[in-house]
Amino acid sequence: EILSMVKREIVKDANGDAMLEENNYMRYGIGLCLDVGRFIAGLGIGAKLQLSYDHTEEDAFLKRSADRLMGGLSVGLFDKVDILVGYQSSSKDFGKPLVVTGDAAINSVKESLLMVGPRLKIAPNSFLTLQGGMLNDKVSFSNSGVSAEFSIDKIVATADVTVNF
Repeated sequence: EILSMVKREIVKDANGDAMLEENNYMRYGIGLCLDVGRFIAGLGIGAKLQLSYDHTEEDAFLKRSADRLMGGLSVGLFDKVDILVGYQSSSKDFGKPLVVTGDAAINSVKESLLMVGPRLKIAPNSFLTLQGGMLNDKVSFSNSGVSAEFSIDKIVATADVTVNF
């Protein structure tokens, strides 16, 4: 399923000369939600699996392409307790490196996030969610012709209260 397709016009300077070449941009994605609790009905638990994928690309300018993959699982253990597991991965590649300074340029950026935790029902349509996980960021770059990769790992903790009206 193609979500959107946009064509950028040629940009011209004051003299009428083209500053940017024509750039075609395309984006598509797909998503899926499965009630896997129905397949394991004998266990008496509710479980939902959600997956999605998104791709974006352009054929000129920086020739960027980006991919994003997301997945989540929600398993109801008791009446008021669910366990949530989620994963997200995104990457952006530059066909033409993104120049940051004179000799330094970014070639690609990648990120992945894994989160796990309980969701507690505190009242009708109200939940307290506590999650922890790991976030990893990687940047591939070149500086004065030498390629390298920079990576950061972070531990992430979140808490939120959701109230639906």
